[in-house]
Amino acid sequence: MRPNDVPPMRSVRYDFDKRNRDGTFININDTPRKLAQQAPDRDPEPSISVLDSQSVKTTEAGRERGYDGEKKVNGRKRQCWVDTNGFLVRVLVRPADISDTTGAEWLLAAHHHAFPRMHEIRVDEG
Repeated sequence: MRPNDVPPMRSVRYDFDKRNRDGTFININDTPRKLAQQAPDRDPEPSISVLDSQSVKTTEAGRERGYDGEKKVNGRKRQCWVDTNGFLVRVLVRPADISDTTGAEWLLAAHHHAFPRMHEIRVDEG
């Protein structure tokens, strides 16, 4: 049962989708990272980053999920792209049965244009 002080799901979803489309969440993530990078001799945009994935279990309820045979996890996979200071650059959440390579391709294809200084992305063997 839903608590009385929570707005209807339709309203919450509409507001979330609107802010997702207009880039509000990306700005919320990028602004602190750029502020932390500001130093007299540093560019606020990263030039080197790290890309890795993490498979996590999910419950029966929810959206897309899949089975990651390598890690023996039924759930979702997070492709995390971070700069060398550990600040989150971007993240992509997909079903766990998506390969690390495919997830990385989707993530980079969607966001590579936002980081023109990026000249090196380190990844593991996957």
